This record gives sequence, structure tokens and C-alpha cells, in this order.
Amino acid sequence: MKKKEYYFRKLDYLRIISCILVLLYHLNILKGGFLAVCTFFALSGYLECLTALKKEKFLIKTYYINRLQKIYLPLIIVTFITLIIFKFNQFTNWINLKPETNSIIFGYNNLWQLNAKLDYFTRNVNSPFMHFWYISILMQFDLVFPILYSLFRKINIIIKKDISTIIVSLLTIISTITFFIMSKNQDIMIVYYNTFARSFSFLFGILLALLHYKYNFKISRTFKKNNKLIYKAYTLILILLCIFVSSESNNYALYMIIATIVSVRIIEYSTEKNEKKKKNNKLIDF
Repeated sequence: MKKKEYYFRKLDYLRIISCILVLLYHLNILKGGFLAVCTFFALSGYLECLTALKKEKFLIKTYYINRLQKIYLPLIIVTFITLIIFKFNQFTNWINLKPETNSIIFGYNNLWQLNAKLDYFTRNVNSPFMHFWYISILMQFDLVFPILYSLFRKINIIIKKDISTIIVSLLTIISTITFFIMSKNQDIMIVYYNTFARSFSFLFGILLALLHYKYNFKISRTFKKNNKLIYKAYTLILILLCIFVSSESNNYALYMIIATIVSVRIIEYSTEKNEKKKKNNKLIDF
């Protein structure tokens, strides 16, 4: 018997809103649109962990093959199409063509940009790959996650207690505090491009997935009648942050932490109820 397909409709809305916020930032319309990147990191952590938890048998090899197909293959295609287009563009002087391309293919573009002293917030770099730092951090996360997940799973089996949630909770707190301290002592780009520093958003998403799956962590009945209102309120807060917060703010790291927490709360309210997948909405797909 074929299993029914379910999905979280509101997560589609969250993706769309976040995409628009980031796009408007790069069009110089929203000064704080970069905060929505935290939403994507939290969402990636949540979905990757929840997907792994639902599998009876988790195989690292299968995980890597799946991620290669979904992320790496499209990345390679886009990269080489871009290179071909730029090869025939005589008006473009791309000095760092080879080293930058290598950093994308091998998944360390964020570190390469940091070493090259590029500034994400100046937006005057002559490169079509300026925004691929995000994909590199995502690939680094995908490289480490299945190994750590398998390790935690074995520990839980041996000890016969769920200590993974406790460990992830501690790691989330530690990484968040570390991120905030680094923001006060380091240049903004060192913090923004640093894989370890940005891990707090992933960990928030992973922690939510663990709470959902292992403890059936759901929205309190007190708020159940108003969940739609609260969901909209959190979404509005995220949008307002992206409108009024600037990367030049001395408290940019604090706002990134707030944006991550707000995003996790939106995910919580978005996944409160499974919905049967209906006919695709053309506007949403677009």
C-alpha cells in the first residue's frame, strides 16, 4: 500500500518569504535582508535531522549520495555554465577565476573569501560566485552531520538513554555564546563567514527536530487556538528585523541570534500539523 505523502505547507511560505527578503537585500531595498540567511540554516538543520530520525536504518553512504544529487550536482552544473558564459564575455576581468572556482567545487568558498579579504556587505566584488559561501557552509555541514548523527545514535543505544538532546542543547548554547563573543572581538566578516561561528543556527534547527521527534514537542494547548495569529506575528517580526536592522549595527550578532530564534519558532508553528499534499499551487511553485 502506497504511503500517503504529507508536507508542511507553511514551510513553503517561510522559504518564499526568506528568499524575497534576501533578494531585496541584494537589490539594496532591505538593509537587513541578510538576517534571513539564518532562517535557511535553521531550516536545513531541522529538516536534515528530522529526515534522519524518521529512518529506521540510517546509512552514511546513502546520505552522501542523496546530498550529492540534491546539492553538489546542481552546483557543478551552475558553476560550469557560468564559466562558459564568462569565457565569451570580453568585458569582464575576472582575476581570481581559477582559485575561486576551485573553492566552490571543493566546498570551501566561505574560507577562500575570508582569506581573500572579500567583504560580503560592500557588494562591489566583480564575481558571480560571491554568494556561494552559503553553499560551502551547507556542504561542510552535510559532510559532518551524518558522522555525528551516527555516533550519537550508537551512544544512545549503548547507554539506553537519550543524551543526544542534552548534548545538542549544550552545543547550541555554547555555539551561540561563542558567536556573540566573537562578534565583539573579531571583524564582522570573520564571524559571518566562519563555519563554526555560524553553526548555532544549524544547531537550533537540529534541537527543534530532536524535541519534535523524541518528545512529541508540540505547541502548548494554551496557544493552540491562536496558533495562526502567533505564526503571523513571528513572521512579521522576522520581516521587521530585515527592514530595520543594518549590518553596520554594533549589535548585528544579537539580531542574527534573534532572527534564528524567531525562525525556529516559525518552523515550530509551521510543522504543528501535517497536511495532505494537494495539487501544486502555481504561484507558490513559481
